[in-house]
Amino acid sequence: MGNGGGKVLLDDVFGAAFPPGRIGWHEALSFPESRQKLNDKTAILLLNYMRTAISGLSLPAFNHNTLIILWLMDEDGDIWFAMEEALNLETGRSEFPAPRAVPLASTHRKLGHPSLLENSAKHARIGGEIVYDPLFGEKGWVLSNSSGRYGTSPDRRKEHLDNVAARFGNYGLVFDVYYI
Repeated sequence: MGNGGGKVLLDDVFGAAFPPGRIGWHEALSFPESRQKLNDKTAILLLNYMRTAISGLSLPAFNHNTLIILWLMDEDGDIWFAMEEALNLETGRSEFPAPRAVPLASTHRKLGHPSLLENSAKHARIGGEIVYDPLFGEKGWVLSNSSGRYGTSPDRRKEHLDNVAARFGNYGLVFDVYYI
């Protein structure tokens, strides 16, 4: 936003930016390979990806139901997203998405929300998950504030998450919203 008034507006609409509290060394030094910034082009691609879950073909619906998309709003109000990926600690490479509720081998660590950020302080406003859950709501896809480091701090409110959902909606991405 570039000016002091813009920062105040972002603080009011999405919450103030703050550090994660804890961060693994692997999250400080690595980015998920699927990491992208939400913009006109990536929004269309994400929408096409999401549509494959509700197209009627069981294969993508099954995959979507097992994978988590992390999202996060940075200090400047930009939204970043990526699959939650597993980093191989021995090779330093992201090897595969980290499936929901499946423990990883001791040689792997999840790349969480802080890994989406470029700034060294890893400050963000709010973060969470996008998950496919056809049994929740009406849209099939759910936007939540499920982030232990950026989504559920005491000053995060449902209004902040609703405002993020509206920002996604500006790009045609519509979700059921689940506030934790």
